[in-house]
Amino acid sequence: MFLLLTLTVVAAATSLQSAKQPAVLGRQQTEEWKGWMQSYSRDTLMFLLLSLTVVAAATSLQFVKQPVVLGRQQTEEWKGWMQVLFLLYHYFEAKELYNAIRLLIAGYVWMTGFGNFMYYYKTGDYSIGRFAQMMWRLNFLVFFACVVLRNSLMLYYICPMHTLFTVAVYASLGIAHHLNKSDAWLLIK
Repeated sequence: MFLLLTLTVVAAATSLQSAKQPAVLGRQQTEEWKGWMQSYSRDTLMFLLLSLTVVAAATSLQFVKQPVVLGRQQTEEWKGWMQVLFLLYHYFEAKELYNAIRLLIAGYVWMTGFGNFMYYYKTGDYSIGRFAQMMWRLNFLVFFACVVLRNSLMLYYICPMHTLFTVAVYASLGIAHHLNKSDAWLLIK
């Protein structure tokens, strides 16, 4: 139900935004496409964001008996909302949100590092297989997109940032991992 409501809101907002754009048909498409620019509408952006918030609040709010600060469910929810904001920012080219988006990207990368830290700290799984799986998930699609679309890796800068923080967390906890049980050594690491 939530997915259907979300897709309906996104389709409605995209239709509203597309209705403002000139139609491009026929063989002249290439020439006309060059002159076509996406227009930024703060009202459409806010309508879409508020609609998604209402739909999410109506369908997914849960009461928790004992809240856990920075628990996995909470950080995954925050990261999901950040991804929505990143997509809206890039779709609408909302340049006025540039600084806020940079802060959210820093928070997103930190939460990924925190999630990796908590996983390694709780499970003690420092196997090469787990690390290779993480590197594959983080980098394969980006590598594929760079090769196929002939894009620079810097276009997908967030993936190298995640890779760097994943390697840093893995190395700091994986080296001499028997010392991770001591709070003092963990702080030093």
